[in-house]
Amino acid sequence: MKNTSLEINTLPTHLNIPFPFQWIPEPRWREYPGQVLMIEMNPESVLPAVSVQREWNGCKGIVRGVKDADGLLVEDHIREEIQDGQPVDVGRRIVGADEMRKQVWTVDQHMSGFRNAHPKEQILGLVGNGNLLSNPYFVAFVEGDLVSLGSEAQRLTSRSYTSLVIRKPGHNRVAIEPIKYRLSSGSPQILNASGHNITGEVEYATSGQQLVRKGQPIGRDELKRMAVDQQFYDLRHPFLFGRIPAGKKRWLDAGLGAFWDNEVLNVETIQAAFEGAPVTVDVQQFDEAAVRHAMVAKGYREVNSPDDCGQFSLDQGKLRVVLLDGLYPHNMLGVREDGVVLSVVLRGLSNRLGVSISGAAQIMASLGAKDALLLDNGGDVMMNFDGDQVLGSAEGERNRLRSVLLFRREDARTPFTPDDFRLVTYPKQTSTTM
Repeated sequence: MKNTSLEINTLPTHLNIPFPFQWIPEPRWREYPGQVLMIEMNPESVLPAVSVQREWNGCKGIVRGVKDADGLLVEDHIREEIQDGQPVDVGRRIVGADEMRKQVWTVDQHMSGFRNAHPKEQILGLVGNGNLLSNPYFVAFVEGDLVSLGSEAQRLTSRSYTSLVIRKPGHNRVAIEPIKYRLSSGSPQILNASGHNITGEVEYATSGQQLVRKGQPIGRDELKRMAVDQQFYDLRHPFLFGRIPAGKKRWLDAGLGAFWDNEVLNVETIQAAFEGAPVTVDVQQFDEAAVRHAMVAKGYREVNSPDDCGQFSLDQGKLRVVLLDGLYPHNMLGVREDGVVLSVVLRGLSNRLGVSISGAAQIMASLGAKDALLLDNGGDVMMNFDGDQVLGSAEGERNRLRSVLLFRREDARTPFTPDDFRLVTYPKQTSTTM
């Protein structure tokens, strides 16, 4: 018997975000209505836990947007496989999400592994934590072990990570706060904002990009700072790029390459783009009609001289574009002033229908989060509630993730009421199955 509760609501009057979400002009995307699904949990009864496939710890991560011999971007790929329990560079491209994720745990494997390790605990739900071990900025502390990509190792002790921190009994159980890591004789230590060692208090910690701080959603300047800090490994999240086709599984995300010089982030270019300056792209090798179609299909408008968001010009093989914000489904986690934990997912389709990162921040603030993090985006966004998949990925079979957040009771025998763990949806719907 299910012992949790479902509440189906219309939008609260104080939630001033337009619904349904934004979409690019193609009418077919309108069949996917934007929607918010929120799990509220009482941290005295239900707590998050981080499950991670530790075999991938220290790996290179998913490599996105690598160019082929013709200078065109190819599908996301990974250069490593698990061999003898370790990530190994196999020296070849693995094209496509399905092939890329063959050795990645399913959601069921995460739950099974957690149950075996914690037989007294009861799993009530889960969401993805897919940026961990995919994006270098995402770092976790899981039951005494530090989890990160190998590329982040040199920066681990030099910067702060805004993180969801789950403490052991006897402490404030759940908080979102900045922490730093220090390595002492090879063992990780966690320092709070005051520099105090809190390692002994912490059960789990996992980082994310901060959306809300002290009740206020982040602004564009903060978003720019995070991008310059390389918190967004994939710049298709903050920006929307026209995708110019160039054959089977080959394309150019028009403007993405302008942000990188020999795999080093061009800080001046990205700052200018956030401030509304046009980005210039060489598209001489493409048919002009194909370029125009790719831009218009993503909501861009052609003008003689682009100087406003969403405008582009095309002249003699040079594309100049003032970039729109990226549209994505998002997975966020927040904590209210009263300590209630909010797990929120926004339904959508990557760069077709959804909200911008700034819009996601406004939604979390409107839902009452004092502090909130962005955990993952796109096809990894999913939610399970009380044994049911209430939101599956809209982008194919994406139930394989290197990390998930599990929502669990530490002891299934303790008192529990349905209001301790409930699902609330906005706007009103007639079924919880997507």
